Amino acid sequence: METFISFILISILVIYLAAQLGKWLLRRWIVRKQREFAEQFGRQAGGFGGFYAEGKQQQRRSTATGEGEIRIQRTKREVKKVSRQVGDYVDFEEVDQ
Repeated sequence: METFISFILISILVIYLAAQLGKWLLRRWIVRKQREFAEQFGRQAGGFGGFYAEGKQQQRRSTATGEGEIRIQRTKREVKKVSRQVGDYVDFEEVDQ
């Protein structure tokens, strides 16, 4: 009976230690993958900090005009050119039978 109880206790201890080790290894793996993804993003986008720095510069430029002042820059509108040979516009209606 003593060997059975010791087997159960040792099994519980091994399972607990394996769970703690697994949690620690998983945490390290996640941190390493996050670092790899951040480095990969930095290479593709020209730097992780540069992405956010551009937004902050844009924000500084927009607030440089003054407190509460709004500037609107309109772009040139393009005139739609549709050929007269396209045809007539037909408005369809649903008919219930």
